[in-house]
Amino acid sequence: MAAGVIFTIDGVGGFNISTTAMAMAFKLCGLPQRIEQIYWSHGFGQWLLDLQDSRRMEDKARELAMRIENLYASGVNVYIVAKSAGCAIALKALSLVPADSVQKVILLAPAVSPQYKLQPALRAVKEKLVSFWSPNDAFILGLGTTLFGTADGAYSKSAGMIGFAAPQAIDSEAANLYEKFSQIKWRPSMVATLNFGDHQGSVTLPFLANHVVPLLK
Repeated sequence: MAAGVIFTIDGVGGFNISTTAMAMAFKLCGLPQRIEQIYWSHGFGQWLLDLQDSRRMEDKARELAMRIENLYASGVNVYIVAKSAGCAIALKALSLVPADSVQKVILLAPAVSPQYKLQPALRAVKEKLVSFWSPNDAFILGLGTTLFGTADGAYSKSAGMIGFAAPQAIDSEAANLYEKFSQIKWRPSMVATLNFGDHQGSVTLPFLANHVVPLLK
């Protein structure tokens, strides 16, 4: 595990499509880190139960936080790549671990509120936290989370559709934390990697290989 561990976290429904694609892309591209999937769903097709069971999300976040702490204490580099509602678990886990204990975090189409406070998570990130979002993700992260809620309980469009809101009236410490944060908006050129800006666009193999893998090297 000298090269580290990448934790992958899928969205709701137990389909494991995103984490399977991540594992394939990372291995095909020769990333040296070991890949571990964080499975948290209630089961296949249980998307609404997954989305609205905040206690289960918190429990899984605590479990992930314990694994991160153990690896960090052993000197192992930790990375996280999360998709959709799985981003809520990643962000919660980050708020529970020591400062700088995770090297890099990638959020793909995060199904959390645009107003989500990122400072606690950013303290745990040593290098950078990058969020990919797309205005084309209007059905799942626009209409869907407005009707059924985001993974953190807000009934609104998600950060994965409109981006995280800029922090307001922050102090110098928070400003320094936000220097580790960046957002990447979908652009038409990404169609070449089979990412059309829809909810699954960020987990196509070409997109992962060209836009996510370089961030993990």
